[in-house]
Amino acid sequence: MLHLILLLILLFLFLPVLILMLFGVVMLGSFGVAMTIPRQLWELAKDARVRRNHALEHAALNIIEERYGATRITGEPSREGFILRNVDLGPDEVMNAAVEGWRRLSRGEADLAVHDRCGTSMSVPLLLLATTFLTLFAFRVRPNPLGVIGTFVLVALLAKPLGKFVQRRITTDAAVDRVSIDQVVPMPNAFMVFGTLAAGRPTGLAYLVRTHHASQTVKVQVHRVGETPGPRVFGR
Repeated sequence: MLHLILLLILLFLFLPVLILMLFGVVMLGSFGVAMTIPRQLWELAKDARVRRNHALEHAALNIIEERYGATRITGEPSREGFILRNVDLGPDEVMNAAVEGWRRLSRGEADLAVHDRCGTSMSVPLLLLATTFLTLFAFRVRPNPLGVIGTFVLVALLAKPLGKFVQRRITTDAAVDRVSIDQVVPMPNAFMVFGTLAAGRPTGLAYLVRTHHASQTVKVQVHRVGETPGPRVFGR
């Protein structure tokens, strides 16, 4: 009983210190988030080519998960195409999923351009949290335990809808009718977090899915009667 009383006294004495330490850690993290995430979102937003590849990446991931269930696959768009990591499928299955995602996006299934595990859906809530704490710091608001907990709860509730909204409006572009899937290239796997190399053991394979974005000059392909055109709609 005495030990319990002493523990409660220590908690009561040191709880404010622990809260201040936690607030300090959150503040340092907030500065880092405020410096990096806006730049990453801007890099995506300003490049239509990357946004379309981002949409194709999500579409391929959604098709794979429709067919094979939940996965640990992560993706990374670029101007060249997109990379899929930690894939337990062969290149033919990846190509098939990428082409099917392209077809369904081209037919208007814009929801395929959004994925729950996208880095955007994780980075936007972090940015919101960072902005909140930096605002409190700027106005010299003393941290309150209930206020901190309430902030975390509010951000958790807003995370999913806000992340999907930013994906749809800023970081992806579902207008992929002038994009084609070129090839799937196996590549060394690595463990990535928010687009950076991180410590960890990668699992499965990694593939670069190359895409081609047609120029303004449209080259019409002629197909025989009854022939089904492949994913390349526009020539080089």
